[in-house]
Amino acid sequence: MATVWRFTVGGTDSTGGQEWNSTMHYLTDVPLGQGEPNATKVLEEIVAHFGSTTTGMERWLATVPSTVKLTFARVYEELPATSTEVAEAAELTFAYAGAVAVLDPNLPFAMCVWIKFGSGLASRSSRGGTHLSPTLDQNHLTTAGIWDTSLSWWSANVALANYMKEKISDVFGDPSETGDINPVIYSRTRRNNSLTPYTFPITSAACSSVPRWIRRRDVGR
Repeated sequence: MATVWRFTVGGTDSTGGQEWNSTMHYLTDVPLGQGEPNATKVLEEIVAHFGSTTTGMERWLATVPSTVKLTFARVYEELPATSTEVAEAAELTFAYAGAVAVLDPNLPFAMCVWIKFGSGLASRSSRGGTHLSPTLDQNHLTTAGIWDTSLSWWSANVALANYMKEKISDVFGDPSETGDINPVIYSRTRRNNSLTPYTFPITSAACSSVPRWIRRRDVGR
């Protein structure tokens, strides 16, 4: 039986006073008769997927300002509303500073890039997305007030989006590793109403050039 996992990455500003996080979902796919992986294994494989070295998470850090920290990644098992089970969870903590230099730090902490997820289907339940870390640097905007898509920073966002839609293949099993972790759009409403499907494979992940404002990140609201 496949398990749905909510994957969250987050951190703070340099002082720890303001928080941010980004969330997406994954669905495990293991061979028939093979047990489900635990939360720790799932998290380790996802973090490795977003890393370019053994340190991990470099794909994310390439989009995060140097004055913003990435402090954790976690997975949490999504259960139906009627379940009496205790959800599995796992967390890794970090002390990483972002890799993007901030030259003109005049954008609010609440302003960020939105990545839109698509599944190729038309229903509202099969669409989703996630907000990335704060951007902070006014130089990332054009005079028209949209993100400057000519910058290397923007290319890093696009690259991260592409990693988000990639299946994490052949990571479970012994002696030969089989089984996948699939990025999905998850509909809690459909699941709680006993409707299927309630997960939809992500087939596209596109960065919007229109800045987004996340009110929960605005401590001055």
